[in-house]
Amino acid sequence: MLEVEGIHSFYGKAHILDGLSFRVGRGEVVALLGRNGAGKSTTMKSVMQLVKPRQGRVTFQGKDMVGQPAFKVAKAGIGYVPEDRRIFSDLTVTENLEVGRQPAREGAPQWTVEQLFDLFPNLSERRGNRGKHMSGGEQQMLTIARTLMGNPMLLLLDEPSEGIAPVIVEQMAATILRLKAEGLTVMISEQNLHFARAVADRALILESGEKKFDGTFADLRAIAKAREAGRELWGQVSCCPLTMDFTLASAYPLESLKAWAPAMKLKGAELSALLADAGFRDAVRAELDQPAGVRLF
Repeated sequence: MLEVEGIHSFYGKAHILDGLSFRVGRGEVVALLGRNGAGKSTTMKSVMQLVKPRQGRVTFQGKDMVGQPAFKVAKAGIGYVPEDRRIFSDLTVTENLEVGRQPAREGAPQWTVEQLFDLFPNLSERRGNRGKHMSGGEQQMLTIARTLMGNPMLLLLDEPSEGIAPVIVEQMAATILRLKAEGLTVMISEQNLHFARAVADRALILESGEKKFDGTFADLRAIAKAREAGRELWGQVSCCPLTMDFTLASAYPLESLKAWAPAMKLKGAELSALLADAGFRDAVRAELDQPAGVRLF
């Protein structure tokens, strides 16, 4: 549904996204993870063309969005919920929802005001309240509901759990799962790994505007487990350096590790069990495919 290919996005002279590429398939919930400043919000703004990539392509439903005004991206079927919410503070809940209304579109769930009140009961109870009189969590719900009134095919949620009460975070997670069940494709940016893991099928990890990981949370857990095993293994080294000859290691990575077994004070069975772990073995191979002298873990 969404393909981002090699985009480079800037704020002035600051190079924020450096050749970023990824895909989001129809019906997926994808979590964009990373620290503050990693480029998560800029990624979403680049998809929406609020930040214009200087290079690369953003393709949605087979159409290139780069250079389009943001309102045309929204009309194409992408809904965007910014981190700062941007509700109309002097309008009521119902009026805010009406502002976001767009015609029904083929291939997207269709939402009415009453359906959204069913999805967000808190909003139903406050339908006559002005936006400025609502809590931060309620404003977040209102922003999502207003975006859904546009009947998007793809929903971008920027930091949906940020700064809201834990009970509202739980409601937000349940809402995202329900949206997925309705057939909506969702991409969220998050720092809360627990929240992301609860709702997403797949994770993209950004660091300094570059993609460092793209896979399932099971893959991510396997890598974390392998690295932890590696740290424990290297922590037992008493007389060996934590670096090794690149040529030898590249050609015989597992054999090299076996040769170090006596110095690591590992029994044969313990080392064999560790080396039999596919996640650890793959992590070792990946780490060794780097310049000479690099730390293995």
